[in-house]
Amino acid sequence: MTELAAGRFEISDIDSIASVPLRALENAALAVGRLDALGRSAEPGLQALLALRCSVVSAGLPPTQQLEGIIAILRADGEGGDDATRLATALAVTLAVTLAVTLDATLSEGAGRSRAGTAPTARWVAESLGERVWDDDASRALDEVLCAIRPPHPGVLTALVAARLTAHASTLSASVLSALILHHAGSLGGTWCAIPVGTFHSSPDAALPVLAESMATAAREAALALTAATAAIPTHEARVREAHGRAAHGAIAVLHAFRRWTVLEIPATARRLRCTRPTVAAAIERLEALGLVTELTGRGRDRAWCYSALAAAMLTPRA
Repeated sequence: MTELAAGRFEISDIDSIASVPLRALENAALAVGRLDALGRSAEPGLQALLALRCSVVSAGLPPTQQLEGIIAILRADGEGGDDATRLATALAVTLAVTLAVTLDATLSEGAGRSRAGTAPTARWVAESLGERVWDDDASRALDEVLCAIRPPHPGVLTALVAARLTAHASTLSASVLSALILHHAGSLGGTWCAIPVGTFHSSPDAALPVLAESMATAAREAALALTAATAAIPTHEARVREAHGRAAHGAIAVLHAFRRWTVLEIPATARRLRCTRPTVAAAIERLEALGLVTELTGRGRDRAWCYSALAAAMLTPRA
């Protein structure tokens, strides 16, 4: 049984903590810490896209489908016709991994409550993912890990242990839990990093050092993705100015709004920017013509758009 209580961290049913090279834990903690520093300083829209990126990358979607996966997640009720239909299977996986995105407010509150002892349980995770509820030693051990998410237990180590305990029951749950715990324990300001499902598929009995390295790699790649997306913003604005000259002001204002709100609708955006609906509609039309934003609903009315070019920049493969 795994025991985490009163400042102790004892493990008998999985690899001993003493067997985990300190450098492996340090590398994971440093990578997660750097991602956290970058993520917390980013604008809300970029933070949301980073969490969505975590969803599609951790779920193992091929690079050619990752942008489509993000757009499909953002579509309400899977709207959008053929595109959503083609991605139905992948979307089911990414929606599960992006649990923290769909329940962002709940999880933010949970992070605050964790200091008072409130934590997600194995039953809650399983039910949220639509999986069977476990009733075995691994589930009880996992609940002990989750209930102990508070100082002085480091979030990175807790996430690794929880993922290791859960992997035999569900690799998807193990990946989700690694992201939830990093956020819940305060190691990350959002669900921006997870141990990929593929790590457990390629090594079902992965030891903690292997999981630590996978987490470190995921965190480093997420930090690079956020940096790349941030660097792409001035390029996008330059394209708008080059294409529209003096008329670019409204389009750039709407582009700025996308960096705060991931999905925009014309009425709400007009209220937020304190301008008219035709002004916002014209600005979005210009951005859409440049390939910077994508319409999500496929409808003629009550439409919504996302900053797809920014999401693409976050997904661009890097050496």
